[in-house]
Amino acid sequence: MIQLEVFGNPETWTAPRIFNKHHYDPKGKEKEATRWQIRAQYREELIHGPVMLDFIFFMPIPKATSKIKRKQMINGIILPDIRPDTTNMQKFYEDCLMGIVIDDDKFATDIHSRKRYSENPRVLIRVLSLGMEALQNIERCSDICPARKKGEICQIKYQ
Repeated sequence: MIQLEVFGNPETWTAPRIFNKHHYDPKGKEKEATRWQIRAQYREELIHGPVMLDFIFFMPIPKATSKIKRKQMINGIILPDIRPDTTNMQKFYEDCLMGIVIDDDKFATDIHSRKRYSENPRVLIRVLSLGMEALQNIERCSDICPARKKGEICQIKYQ
């Protein structure tokens, strides 16, 4: 499993603009800065084939928050119900992963995302290849895995 951490406030995807046959990406600078952070952490081969993506978006705590609410936000009792929505943030970071970690975002077959508050805003990205070698490991464990015997999902592939 590959784990990447992108520091700074989580960014959202914005559609590129086209004016008189000119292409303009309003989030181009943010996207390039994020891609630099990802490149610094991952220098291996591109992953070809199906992948599972897990995003945790650590949102900044609003400044006008009481100490009691701040503590509840940090402990996960109060969850973010503010903009931006997770799907637009997912799109932005999927685009940033393309060409560095994964071959294309069309191979993202399983995607999980969560928003949490933190005093240190950032994005935690986990990428797990679901290629043939991962599937073979699951088949090998099917006889001995206690979860499989109970009819549950085997978690060995996520370790």
